[in-house]
Amino acid sequence: MTPRATLRLQFRHEFKLDDATRRLDQFAALGLSHIYASPLQRAREGSTYGYDIVDYANINPELGGELALQRLVSGLRERGMGLILDIVPNHMAASYENNWWRQVLEGGNSSPYADYFDIDWQSADPVLQGKVLAPFLAQSYGEALASGDLKLRVDAGSGAFFIEYYTQRFPVALRDYAAILGGSSEARCKRLAALFADLGAGKLNNRYADEARRAVVSEIASGAGPVIAGAIAQFSSETAEGQARLHRLLERQHYRLAWWRNAAEEINWRRFFEVSDLIGMRVDRNDVFRDQHALIFRLYAEGMIDGVRVDHVDGLANPRLYCQQLREQLEALAPRREILGLSPTPYIIVEKILSDDELLPANWQVDGNTGYDFMDEVSSVLHDERGAAPLEALWRELSQQQHTFKEGLHAARHQLLTEHFVAEFEAAIRLLHRIARSSLSTRDVSRGSLRRALHALLVCFPTYRLYGEKTGRQAADAPALEVALEGAHSMLRASDHATLALLDQWLGGEAPAMATTEFEVELRCRAMIKFQQLTPPLAAKSLEDTVFYRYGRLLSRNEVGSNPERLSRSVEEFHECNLRRQTSFPHSLLATASHDHKRGEDTRARLAVLSEIPQVWQAAAMRWRAINAALRSQREGNGSDGDEMPDACDEYMLYQMLVAAWPPGLQPDDLNGLRELAARLADWQQKAMREAKARSDWMMPNTAYEEASRAFISNALGLVEGAEPTTFASAFAKDVAAFVTRIECAGIINSLSQVLLRMTCPGIPDLYQGTDRWDFSLVDPDNRRPVTYDEQIMFEGGCVTCDCAARLLENWRDGRIKEQLIASTLNLRKHLPAVFEGAYVPLELEGPHAQHAIAFARHDGEHWVVVIATRLSANLLGDSNAPASLPRIDAALWEETRVRLPEALCISMRRECFSDALLRREVATVENGIRLSDALDIFPIALLTSAEMAPTDKNVKWKSQ
Repeated sequence: MTPRATLRLQFRHEFKLDDATRRLDQFAALGLSHIYASPLQRAREGSTYGYDIVDYANINPELGGELALQRLVSGLRERGMGLILDIVPNHMAASYENNWWRQVLEGGNSSPYADYFDIDWQSADPVLQGKVLAPFLAQSYGEALASGDLKLRVDAGSGAFFIEYYTQRFPVALRDYAAILGGSSEARCKRLAALFADLGAGKLNNRYADEARRAVVSEIASGAGPVIAGAIAQFSSETAEGQARLHRLLERQHYRLAWWRNAAEEINWRRFFEVSDLIGMRVDRNDVFRDQHALIFRLYAEGMIDGVRVDHVDGLANPRLYCQQLREQLEALAPRREILGLSPTPYIIVEKILSDDELLPANWQVDGNTGYDFMDEVSSVLHDERGAAPLEALWRELSQQQHTFKEGLHAARHQLLTEHFVAEFEAAIRLLHRIARSSLSTRDVSRGSLRRALHALLVCFPTYRLYGEKTGRQAADAPALEVALEGAHSMLRASDHATLALLDQWLGGEAPAMATTEFEVELRCRAMIKFQQLTPPLAAKSLEDTVFYRYGRLLSRNEVGSNPERLSRSVEEFHECNLRRQTSFPHSLLATASHDHKRGEDTRARLAVLSEIPQVWQAAAMRWRAINAALRSQREGNGSDGDEMPDACDEYMLYQMLVAAWPPGLQPDDLNGLRELAARLADWQQKAMREAKARSDWMMPNTAYEEASRAFISNALGLVEGAEPTTFASAFAKDVAAFVTRIECAGIINSLSQVLLRMTCPGIPDLYQGTDRWDFSLVDPDNRRPVTYDEQIMFEGGCVTCDCAARLLENWRDGRIKEQLIASTLNLRKHLPAVFEGAYVPLELEGPHAQHAIAFARHDGEHWVVVIATRLSANLLGDSNAPASLPRIDAALWEETRVRLPEALCISMRRECFSDALLRREVATVENGIRLSDALDIFPIALLTSAEMAPTDKNVKWKSQ
């Protein structure tokens, strides 16, 4: 079932399934057709996001379990709604709570789940042969051992021995139970040791192992706890002998405990990005696919879900094969759904970051992606290209950075490869070197040359990944690799050019199936997959989690799915994007916010205004630097005067975020409000500094710099520790508030235009939780804060009267105008579904202010809908001497600007006016056009339809022509 509109909800212990059920009337009234749920399978205890799954077979009991899910789905079905579920095939939590992982740590490569995880059991490191690196210690192993933080324990409920490290547990191999218990002279311990001795010798099966553990439980229950505790005490670090005994026990385990910092260089399993407690899964194996998806398929067959969102599809070994297999399995369940009266067609979308002009492969057989591409497109068309040069000049002046954006990105990729993804890079080198050694013609290609060539290729790689298979590289991958090869060629010395050409061949340029031996075929396939699974985390961490925090020309363009080097798109380019989506993936999601965004949708919309007034912004930023000069701390020992804290880059980006996130209506003398804002900004800035890896980082936080920067924020806003709220306001806070007043209405117009475009462009509009009102959030965890919902429905399901519209405009700060726009637009989509499945027609604007609007039509051959959205409105609204108080443009300012209507529309019209789907009125056509002074005289956006309307008390019914 294809959704009409989705609502993304983040479930956690503060917002459970039953909490969503209680709000279904509000969601339905808004016009939504589906809830799009964060992962619901059992995650780690206390998980705040759900992607750290520990059990694929059960719904998370912390969220209410399957019974709560049944109640939610029952409520959805009663309202004609459905559910889409986020699934996570790429990785699981490397946690003791995860039975599969626990059995791998306990049994090593003989565990039944050893091949479920992407582990290199034949590591080049001798100490990791047949073992798993466990980089989970907060200190070096020696320190943890000597301090007594590593302790041998027994679980009285399961009879299992484990190593305790604060809140973490690591299982002890069954073969070592006999040694633990046999060290005691007590008869009961000796008897238990004998049970496990046979097990350790491999004479008994897993069923007997469970029986042996139950014997331990029984002995503890019958009073043997102190006796077993005495046996465990022999492994205490309180004595040198006990510490040595514990160390020997740990050395015999199937894992090697290590400091968390060792992961980057020594890990022998695939992680999710740099997150060393999320382990990659081998879902390309049929048994893993089966066990991962059994619950998903049952829920789909039983009508509990209608589709899925696949998390991080680029992490999989073969995304095409996975997606095809997923669709095949879901569609095979169609007969069971049809019996229930439900759609037999599953809705499948994938989380995929698309680079400029990159298309989602059509042969994946998915309905589209999660909408990061639209987030970029709609944001960029609301930016003014004329601001690019002055904003770049200001950034370079403040940052003193002389390198280009691309050079900065390459530098970040180099840093990530040499400091953060060393183990993954070296694993790829080992495979490539084995390929070289497998042929007489290439046996002399050295590791060093391979290392230099691969490093250069990865540094210059322009997209997330390639999708080569055993049959070779896909044709669509060629442009990206050509860019990478050209860049790498220019970086390398001539003697490495031949090696680079070999990499091109081995990584899919020549089909691995064409290799001369099966051994070489396998090696090439493994190397190709290794490369293709390395580029996505490298791309994400270098761009989104490094350069986004280093490059600060305008932070509204530093967003997931965006290229900060590109400030804007023209209206024509925006239309081209929509036409392409309409042709290729008409049911792809359209998002403007998510749980992963760097800034909220309205935060970005306000920041975009700065591109229209770069000189005004420059004057403000320089003025604020002067006001706050005395507040910048000096670091001792760095130059004659020391380095400033924060430095100019961090200070400038802070000013952008302060302006962008300033809550509507916040007064500069509201100390409580300022404290809340300062705390949020300080948390954002600390994360930004660590992600940038310049002044601080996650590995070695520069606490002095971070604390000085945190104090700078508070001091600049006039916040004194312990002070009571007064009428005092700092000069800086007053100036910032005045600047926000100058731009906020232009920002709100951007927000409303963004909403209308998301609701009407080709695709399925997606709302992130809480964004039906204003969303001035920052990066996570700020954007994942619990949402407060109104107890009553505060909007109408259709259009509103002009008097009501005036009140909405007057009180725009409460966000109801945005909520009403969503409800009105989705009401139209509900009543004219064929129109929004139909054609997309760009409309031409003419007149003196044509560049300040976007217009297009949607139609199904019978009914037409015309969409008009204002853009670049800052200079139409007023100036600093008389800032606008309402997010609307005086009708007279549009002069003779109008939308020209296509001939086909004019011929089909049976009357000389359109029905306004936002306001209870009609808008006349004049000479085959619509004057913006007529359509945009109240709201800065318009949604017009050729269908006649018959308004009722609460809703609008649309009649056929």
